[in-house]
Amino acid sequence: MENSYCSLDLLRTSSTTSGNTRTVIPPVTFKSTLAGEQQVKVIVTDWSGETGQLVSSWDVAASAAPPVISAAGIVNGASWAAGGVAPGEIVTIFGSGLGPSTLRTTSYVANELQQTVGGTTALFDGVPSPLLYASGGAVTAIVPLVFGQYISVEVSSSGGISNP
Repeated sequence: MENSYCSLDLLRTSSTTSGNTRTVIPPVTFKSTLAGEQQVKVIVTDWSGETGQLVSSWDVAASAAPPVISAAGIVNGASWAAGGVAPGEIVTIFGSGLGPSTLRTTSYVANELQQTVGGTTALFDGVPSPLLYASGGAVTAIVPLVFGQYISVEVSSSGGISNP
């Protein structure tokens, strides 16, 4: 979905639930001509047709190159061994454009590690994972505790979303 201001990739939207709170993360990429402070209006409609809206000022960053995960760039965070990933495993993802130019570390919010650090999110089959740190060349994440075999790993940053 795209207009003259931004593009929205609904297929890569993810969501999480904690108690009575549902967090939805839609990947939005703003046009580079909008860099700087912009007024943004978000309108949400639930299944019953009720709507709510938020109007806020956002500091829109100029579009960067999309993040790229290196070939064989996903390794165990302790041993650096490549191979499959398992739920709960700490992994490091190497590549370029993955996050901010300087290392940013996570913090706890409501007794949980953040899933976005320095504008970076790691997604395992579309499920955001808790992050330990993010930088331009590496992201360390905890593989989400969900069932099944992981098919794709993606990193979302200010430059967009990496290829799976």
